[in-house]
Amino acid sequence: MNKRFILTVLLFLVCLSGCVGNDSMPDRLINKSEDEIIDEIAAMPDNDIDIGFSSLVIAKGYYPEIDIKKYLSQLDTMARELKEKIGNENNPEEIITIINQYLFETKNIRMSSQTLTEAYKNEAKEAFLNNLLDTGIGNCTAMSALYLALAERLRLPFYTARIPDHVFIRYDDGKFKRNIETTDHGKEGNDAFYIKFAENNLGTGKLVEDDIKYYKLLENESKKSFLEGLLRIRAKVRYNDGNKKEAYNDWQKTIKLSDNLGATYAHIAIELSYFVNEKNNDEALIWINKAIEVSPQYYLFYQYRGRIYDAKNDLENALRDCNKAIELNKSQPVSYRARARIYEKKKDYDKALADIEKEIELMPDTFSPHFGRALLLWRKKEYNESLKELKVVIEINPDYAMAYYMNGLIYKETGESEQAISNFEKYLKLAPDGQYAKTVKDYIKELEAPK
Repeated sequence: MNKRFILTVLLFLVCLSGCVGNDSMPDRLINKSEDEIIDEIAAMPDNDIDIGFSSLVIAKGYYPEIDIKKYLSQLDTMARELKEKIGNENNPEEIITIINQYLFETKNIRMSSQTLTEAYKNEAKEAFLNNLLDTGIGNCTAMSALYLALAERLRLPFYTARIPDHVFIRYDDGKFKRNIETTDHGKEGNDAFYIKFAENNLGTGKLVEDDIKYYKLLENESKKSFLEGLLRIRAKVRYNDGNKKEAYNDWQKTIKLSDNLGATYAHIAIELSYFVNEKNNDEALIWINKAIEVSPQYYLFYQYRGRIYDAKNDLENALRDCNKAIELNKSQPVSYRARARIYEKKKDYDKALADIEKEIELMPDTFSPHFGRALLLWRKKEYNESLKELKVVIEINPDYAMAYYMNGLIYKETGESEQAISNFEKYLKLAPDGQYAKTVKDYIKELEAPK
């Protein structure tokens, strides 16, 4: 046989395999149980993991009826279509543009949830890859899984990267690096954008150097870490569905995949204390204690434990941990906020105000500490000062409904009915289904009633 012909065939096969990805992992593992697959993933080199297959295995644990082979075939088809569109293009910027156009224009991949509350509520529908492939709708986790699954089939150097409560995609070939925001049609965002996004939009407070280093924020993430995050989502969803035993099994699997046990333990504690419907602060304490045992010098774990004690109304232990967090890191404003909340519960408003003012000093352009100060001034019945602070809140964030609610309360208490009604109506416009919507409607009726 002609040697040139043989070489051509071999090159074609290499090219084809580069398009459809490494199919040895699905072929070898698809008939095994999820427990066996997770154990193998935990033991294998990161480069050998097929993120598309692994994400679908986790999805099948929640949606047992899905056909993984069908979705793998869909991924392979999409990869071949992209391969054809990319052709001989080797400019990273052009490749990113082609992929973004294909996903967000041709395939109309999109995110439906517009707020964090909606995103948490819709995680069961939006976090899993099968639903994204079926509907085109997903959150940052599902979109990242799809982007990465296609990239690995095309042998392209894409990774996931994280900030708190958010994952995004990054192209990084060692020479050219670009962050890609899948929830905004592949828009570019530099690292500074993501830090600001976390601080201002996700309510994480200031991201200090300790946080970025400890949680490996903004770094290229391993596939195991991505899958750990997906399992954490499934655990939370299962817990909220009432399947607590399955949720705990999922958390045990996150431990197997973890390359940062302290962080993994802390994530479990936070889920149990904050993000599940039926809070379990006693169990959360067990996990956060494990995190502190692993990382006794990381300030944030003491802050987390302080919040858990606060939720249990154990104010002395909460105060002790907040003090420890501040001792370890004096530049994190949220630690001062947490301590201020404890002082507020103890009705020591002056100490609470001192901590809030320290938070403002560290984050002067963020509205939440100014709102905290306004609330404390209102509790002290210093209404004029509270109104001044609320004006600052609205200047920074004119769509923050609670600022108008507080304005309304103050004007109601000072007998300025028209101003109170105006602010209450503004609250209802911004938060028609908000926590205080019914209360506000009752207030408006009371203020409009003939005297």
